[in-house]
This record gives sequence, structure tokens and C-alpha cells, in this order.
Amino acid sequence: RERERQRRINTNLVRELAGLTGLGHAQINAELNRLSGVTKVAEATVAQLEKRAKAAEDWSAKERRRRSLA
Repeated sequence: RERERQRRINTNLVRELAGLTGLGHAQINAELNRLSGVTKVAEATVAQLEKRAKAAEDWSAKERRRRSLA
């Protein structure tokens, strides 16, 4: 199902962000939920999960740029 696929994508993106930022998964999940309007990932719609993944991708890109300039 698409919803489960989007959840897996989000899980992988959070793992990547944890490595890039040094933040904990809980902190990253809370911020992504805030940015995407999700209260619980388990109850999120496909559209919300897609928005959340986009926020994670944007954050990752920003972190990579920041690291390359350091």
C-alpha cells in the first residue's frame, strides 16, 4: 500500500537526518510532524506523509549544504 511505502520512506529519511544532524529520532520526528501538520505518523494520510517526506528532504539538503561549506 502507498501509505506503508510513504511510512518507510519517512523512516529512512529520519534515520538519515539523525546521522546528519546528531539529533535524536524523537526530536527529528517532532519537528517533521510540526512542519507537516501530523499529530501521529500512524494516523497520517498519504498526503501528510508526502509533505513530511518533502520537509525531511529539504532539511537534509540544507544540512548537506551547511556541511559542505564548513
